[in-house]
Amino acid sequence: MSRGVWIIISAGVVVAVLASVLLRVSQEQDTVSSFQECADAGNPIMTSHPRQCRTPDGRHFVEDNAVVPTPPLTSTPGTSRDPEEPVFCTADAFQCRDGTWVGRTGPNCEFVCPGLPTE
Repeated sequence: MSRGVWIIISAGVVVAVLASVLLRVSQEQDTVSSFQECADAGNPIMTSHPRQCRTPDGRHFVEDNAVVPTPPLTSTPGTSRDPEEPVFCTADAFQCRDGTWVGRTGPNCEFVCPGLPTE
């Protein structure tokens, strides 16, 4: 066979392989309709909360079961309450004079800096 025939045959094989791969990828993308299917297809998972997955064609899926329930506030800080009930404070922070950071604590959800007297 001549060299030209080999080139045409080789080009035909390359085109057939590429068409097969593209067809398979498009079929896989059409079947993705949830976060789990997106992850199972090998698409990248973003390390966020909740986790997210993006397909090569730009579709975006968020993990459904990643919702973490927040415990309810059983009483307003500073009000009378049953001492047996737990207290849930907000998750904010305060920078003390010495540069350390503290969160709210205690039954009244107060900021308590180290080295300062507490009530």
